[in-house]
Amino acid sequence: MATGAALHDEAIRQLTSATHTEYSHDVDVDESRGVYEYDCSAFVGYAIGNVAPAALDAVRLHAGKQRPTASSYVHVLRNITPGKRRGPWLHVASVADLQAGDIVAWLAVSDRADAFGVVNTGHVMIVDGPAHERSPGEWVVPVIDSSDGHGAADLRKATHTTGLGRDGTRQNGWSNHSV
Repeated sequence: MATGAALHDEAIRQLTSATHTEYSHDVDVDESRGVYEYDCSAFVGYAIGNVAPAALDAVRLHAGKQRPTASSYVHVLRNITPGKRRGPWLHVASVADLQAGDIVAWLAVSDRADAFGVVNTGHVMIVDGPAHERSPGEWVVPVIDSSDGHGAADLRKATHTTGLGRDGTRQNGWSNHSV
Protein backbone atom coordinates (compact mmCIF):
# COMPACT_ATOMS: atom_id res chain seq x y z
CA MET A 1 0.00 0.00 0.00
CA ALA A 2 1.33 3.45 -0.90
CA THR A 3 0.58 4.80 2.56
CA GLY A 4 2.51 2.21 4.54
CA ALA A 5 4.16 4.72 6.89
CA ALA A 6 0.79 6.31 7.66
CA LEU A 7 -0.76 2.89 8.28
CA HIS A 8 2.05 1.95 10.65
CA ASP A 9 1.62 5.27 12.48
CA GLU A 10 -2.12 4.57 12.79
CA ALA A 11 -1.48 1.09 14.22
CA ILE A 12 0.95 2.58 16.76
CA ARG A 13 -1.58 5.31 17.62
CA GLN A 14 -4.24 2.72 18.38
CA LEU A 15 -1.78 0.57 20.30
CA THR A 16 -0.56 3.42 22.50
CA SER A 17 -4.01 4.93 23.10
CA ALA A 18 -5.65 1.64 24.09
CA THR A 19 -6.72 1.41 27.72
CA HIS A 20 -8.73 -1.75 27.04
CA THR A 21 -8.38 -4.20 24.18
CA GLU A 22 -9.88 -7.58 23.58
CA TYR A 23 -10.07 -10.00 20.65
CA SER A 24 -13.68 -10.10 19.55
CA HIS A 25 -15.68 -10.78 16.39
CA ASP A 26 -18.17 -8.16 17.67
CA VAL A 27 -16.44 -4.88 16.95
CA ASP A 28 -16.53 -2.21 19.65
CA VAL A 29 -14.21 0.75 19.18
CA ASP A 30 -14.61 3.81 21.41
CA GLU A 31 -11.51 5.92 20.97
CA SER A 32 -12.61 8.46 23.60
CA ARG A 33 -12.37 5.69 26.21
CA GLY A 34 -9.43 3.87 24.61
CA VAL A 35 -11.52 0.75 23.91
CA TYR A 36 -10.44 -1.42 20.97
CA GLU A 37 -12.32 -4.71 20.75
CA TYR A 38 -11.99 -6.38 17.36
CA ASP A 39 -10.51 -9.33 15.52
CA CYS A 40 -7.55 -9.14 13.14
CA SER A 41 -9.44 -8.13 10.02
CA ALA A 42 -11.52 -5.50 11.82
CA PHE A 43 -8.32 -3.99 13.28
CA VAL A 44 -6.63 -3.82 9.87
CA GLY A 45 -9.80 -2.52 8.19
CA TYR A 46 -10.30 0.13 10.87
CA ALA A 47 -6.68 1.28 10.56
CA ILE A 48 -6.79 1.40 6.74
CA GLY A 49 -10.13 3.20 6.84
CA ASN A 50 -8.58 5.91 9.00
CA VAL A 51 -5.61 6.61 6.69
CA ALA A 52 -6.47 5.28 3.22
CA PRO A 53 -10.24 4.88 2.74
CA ALA A 54 -9.82 4.24 -1.01
CA ALA A 55 -7.61 1.22 -0.24
CA LEU A 56 -10.26 -0.19 2.08
CA ASP A 57 -12.97 0.49 -0.51
CA ALA A 58 -10.95 -1.51 -3.06
CA VAL A 59 -10.88 -4.52 -0.71
CA ARG A 60 -14.59 -4.15 0.09
CA LEU A 61 -15.43 -3.99 -3.60
CA HIS A 62 -13.34 -7.08 -4.37
CA ALA A 63 -14.73 -9.00 -1.38
CA GLY A 64 -18.31 -7.92 -2.01
CA LYS A 65 -18.85 -7.11 1.64
CA GLN A 66 -18.63 -4.14 3.96
CA ARG A 67 -16.25 -5.79 6.43
CA PRO A 68 -13.45 -7.64 4.66
CA THR A 69 -11.96 -10.73 6.28
CA ALA A 70 -8.38 -12.01 6.18
CA SER A 71 -9.24 -13.99 3.05
CA SER A 72 -10.39 -10.75 1.38
CA TYR A 73 -6.89 -9.30 1.69
CA VAL A 74 -5.30 -12.54 0.45
CA HIS A 75 -7.54 -12.56 -2.63
CA VAL A 76 -6.89 -8.90 -3.45
CA LEU A 77 -3.13 -9.39 -3.26
CA ARG A 78 -3.18 -12.69 -5.18
CA ASN A 79 -4.76 -10.85 -8.11
CA ILE A 80 -1.78 -8.50 -8.38
CA THR A 81 1.48 -9.61 -9.98
CA PRO A 82 4.26 -9.66 -7.34
CA GLY A 83 6.17 -6.40 -7.47
CA LYS A 84 3.28 -4.62 -9.24
CA ARG A 85 0.62 -2.19 -8.11
CA ARG A 86 -3.14 -2.15 -8.71
CA GLY A 87 -4.79 1.02 -7.50
CA PRO A 88 -3.65 1.69 -3.94
CA TRP A 89 -2.35 -1.87 -3.46
CA LEU A 90 1.15 -3.20 -4.12
CA HIS A 91 1.94 -6.92 -3.98
CA VAL A 92 5.34 -6.98 -2.26
CA ALA A 93 7.53 -9.31 -4.29
CA SER A 94 9.57 -10.79 -1.44
CA VAL A 95 9.43 -11.17 2.32
CA ALA A 96 12.81 -9.39 2.38
CA ASP A 97 11.06 -6.29 0.98
CA LEU A 98 8.49 -5.99 3.79
CA GLN A 99 8.53 -2.68 5.66
CA ALA A 100 6.57 -1.14 8.54
CA GLY A 101 3.00 -0.50 7.44
CA ASP A 102 2.81 -3.33 4.93
CA ILE A 103 0.06 -5.90 5.37
CA VAL A 104 0.63 -9.64 5.69
CA ALA A 105 -2.34 -11.97 5.29
CA TRP A 106 -2.74 -15.71 4.98
CA LEU A 107 -5.57 -18.19 4.64
CA ALA A 108 -6.61 -20.50 7.46
CA VAL A 109 -5.44 -24.09 7.22
CA SER A 110 -8.40 -25.33 9.24
CA ASP A 111 -12.11 -24.83 8.94
CA ARG A 112 -12.69 -25.58 12.64
CA ALA A 113 -14.41 -22.98 14.79
CA ASP A 114 -12.25 -20.97 17.19
CA ALA A 115 -12.88 -20.49 20.93
CA PHE A 116 -15.62 -17.99 20.01
CA GLY A 117 -17.42 -20.45 17.74
CA VAL A 118 -16.36 -18.65 14.55
CA VAL A 119 -14.62 -20.23 11.58
CA ASN A 120 -11.81 -17.84 10.72
CA THR A 121 -10.72 -17.28 7.12
CA GLY A 122 -7.08 -16.68 8.08
CA HIS A 123 -5.05 -13.93 9.72
CA VAL A 124 -4.12 -10.41 8.69
CA MET A 125 -1.71 -8.03 10.41
CA ILE A 126 0.33 -4.87 9.95
CA VAL A 127 4.10 -5.19 9.65
CA ASP A 128 5.94 -3.40 12.49
CA GLY A 129 9.41 -3.24 10.91
CA PRO A 130 11.66 -4.87 8.33
CA ALA A 131 11.76 -8.64 8.00
CA HIS A 132 14.84 -10.57 9.11
CA GLU A 133 16.06 -13.88 7.71
CA ARG A 134 16.78 -15.98 10.81
CA SER A 135 18.08 -18.91 8.77
CA PRO A 136 17.96 -19.71 5.04
CA GLY A 137 14.31 -19.55 3.98
CA GLU A 138 13.00 -18.73 7.48
CA TRP A 139 11.91 -15.14 7.87
CA VAL A 140 10.86 -13.37 11.04
CA VAL A 141 8.54 -10.38 10.73
CA PRO A 142 7.58 -8.00 13.55
CA VAL A 143 3.83 -7.37 13.50
CA ILE A 144 0.99 -5.52 15.17
CA ASP A 145 -2.29 -7.41 15.22
CA SER A 146 -5.42 -8.30 17.14
CA SER A 147 -5.34 -11.91 18.18
CA ASP A 148 -6.54 -14.45 20.70
CA GLY A 149 -3.55 -16.78 20.26
CA HIS A 150 0.05 -15.74 20.29
CA GLY A 151 3.54 -17.02 19.64
CA ALA A 152 5.78 -18.09 22.50
CA ALA A 153 7.46 -14.68 22.89
CA ASP A 154 4.30 -12.56 22.64
CA LEU A 155 3.73 -10.46 25.76
CA ARG A 156 -0.06 -10.99 25.53
CA LYS A 157 0.43 -14.71 26.15
CA ALA A 158 2.28 -14.11 29.42
CA THR A 159 -0.48 -11.82 30.69
CA HIS A 160 -3.35 -13.99 29.37
CA THR A 161 -4.73 -11.08 27.38
CA THR A 162 -6.15 -10.90 23.89
CA GLY A 163 -6.68 -8.14 21.39
CA LEU A 164 -4.44 -5.46 19.99
CA GLY A 165 -0.75 -5.94 20.58
CA ARG A 166 2.68 -6.45 19.21
CA ASP A 167 5.04 -9.29 19.62
CA GLY A 168 7.01 -9.41 22.88
CA THR A 169 10.36 -9.69 21.11
CA ARG A 170 9.78 -6.37 19.35
CA GLN A 171 11.99 -4.58 21.89
CA ASN A 172 15.02 -6.38 20.50
CA GLY A 173 13.95 -5.90 16.94
CA TRP A 174 12.19 -9.05 15.77
CA SER A 175 8.94 -10.89 16.22
CA ASN A 176 8.28 -14.56 16.45
CA HIS A 177 5.85 -14.55 13.52
CA SER A 178 7.56 -16.61 10.84
CA VAL A 179 6.44 -16.46 7.22
